[in-house]
Amino acid sequence: MVVGAEVEVVLAPEGPQSRNIGADIAAALEAEPEALGFFEGLPSFYRQNFIRWIDGTKRAARIAEAVRMLRDGRRR
Repeated sequence: MVVGAEVEVVLAPEGPQSRNIGADIAAALEAEPEALGFFEGLPSFYRQNFIRWIDGTKRAARIAEAVRMLRDGRRR
């Protein structure tokens, strides 16, 4: 590395974001702004846990339960 050299730095959010999750999950979160805000504020570990948990079982029921938990400010 050369002292004084210019470097390019690119910052990007880590983990699942509301814009790159399943359309059904995104729609459910967008319908509940409090849940969406809480989801977006969680560390990536917790966001990923919600996505895995939803994908691991009956999707529609889990989405509804996840949105309720997030709306209430609960972590998985």
